[in-house]
Amino acid sequence: MAPYTDRRQRGFTLLEMMLVIVLIGLTGSLVIGRLSADRDPFARPATALMATLQNALEQATQQQTLYGLALAHNGWQLMAYRREQWHQVQHAPFTLSEQMDISLRIEQQFIPLPARLAAQAEPQLWIYPGGETTVFTLSLQQGNCAQRTSASGFMAFQREEVSCDEG
Repeated sequence: MAPYTDRRQRGFTLLEMMLVIVLIGLTGSLVIGRLSADRDPFARPATALMATLQNALEQATQQQTLYGLALAHNGWQLMAYRREQWHQVQHAPFTLSEQMDISLRIEQQFIPLPARLAAQAEPQLWIYPGGETTVFTLSLQQGNCAQRTSASGFMAFQREEVSCDEG
């Protein structure tokens, strides 16, 4: 007959060990992510821009309302078209750092942007209730580097890697 062993004396279970490994991995990825975000000046604004566009797409589709993004060289503001006029959706616009700038191309045409966002700005980019969007390329620029976000016209946004021009 096998001797009785107390379960508490046998050590850690596989589940406990896997949980510890997962927690260590998550903590490490958060630390590495924060360090790389501090070195990449485009990380925060590019992520915020993509989140704003995705949010506008979801809201336009769910609420069957026209949404738009009003742009200026120093930032952007999400807008919704209600009662025959544009209204701000966010309480405050997203403002870029002084070293960063935005440029916009709609269907390969350069669109001049105002220096600052006005209180009742008209959006340059539209997101329709059916998921269609303006065909655009939006560039966040700092020095000779740029991060581009674009839309092909229907329910998808693409963000490119940061590219820097030599010289």
